[in-house]
Amino acid sequence: MDNIPGRTIIGVDETGRGSCFGPIVTCAVAFPPGGLPDSLASRIRDSKVMTPGSREEVAAMLRATVSFAFGCASAAEVDAINPLRATMLAMAAAVARLPHYGDPWVIADGPHMPSVRLPGEALIRADASIPEVGAASIIAKVFRDALVVRLARRYPGYGLERHAGYGTKAHFAAVASLGPTRHHRLTFLRRVLPQAAVPA
Repeated sequence: MDNIPGRTIIGVDETGRGSCFGPIVTCAVAFPPGGLPDSLASRIRDSKVMTPGSREEVAAMLRATVSFAFGCASAAEVDAINPLRATMLAMAAAVARLPHYGDPWVIADGPHMPSVRLPGEALIRADASIPEVGAASIIAKVFRDALVVRLARRYPGYGLERHAGYGTKAHFAAVASLGPTRHHRLTFLRRVLPQAAVPA
């Protein structure tokens, strides 16, 4: 893994898979030769345990330092092929868009490995133990959160800027009252709001 001599680790993670609004966003990250400065490396951790301000600051530093690429799966794609398959395709797209250095080894967060043309492995909780995966989780989450905030201005009333599209009581109540937007995942909403006007 991180200590394989001569290998370039490509970390891949996703954010938004459990949301009922917006895209799944994936990110693939490779560090520059020689790794990261200690001042930056010491700040990388699972994005979910970081404060929003810290995430944004570290993400900006990472974007200026590492190689990274995104993959996305829209709400319509998630509805069409299910969240897991959509995540795997988006992860594979992110890896394919990333310039490759040295002898690459892909590490994907979670129990499933996307179909990529490079060797690698899936590793549960890799975002907390593999710096490249942690960096991918930070960049992906900051990117997706900013996207959802922009969409919140286009679709007021759903509280998207507060819950990032996840399934809170307030979000479900807003969908029941206002109806879903084109960025909502209808297969998810039909299960939790069977009486609401969710298109079949």
